[in-house]
Amino acid sequence: MIDTNMEELLEKADNIFILLNMAAKRARQLNAGSPKLVDIKDTAVNIALEEIRAGKINWQPIKKEKVETETTAKDKEKKGKKKK
Repeated sequence: MIDTNMEELLEKADNIFILLNMAAKRARQLNAGSPKLVDIKDTAVNIALEEIRAGKINWQPIKKEKVETETTAKDKEKKGKKKK
């Protein structure tokens, strides 16, 4: 097992939940056959944590964008029928 300080890992993510999700997703990728990004022999979870600690795995928050919908002819037709 790797000896990684939890505070050091938390510097790589905003909170523990993001860190756990990062590690779990990467461990699933490793179990599915993805190549390791660090040179250690251990479980997939510990390899994932070491990759995060080494800065090989990063995350970025998703920016929500306002999506404008276009009104189609069908939509206009439906609105017209409801008004009658």
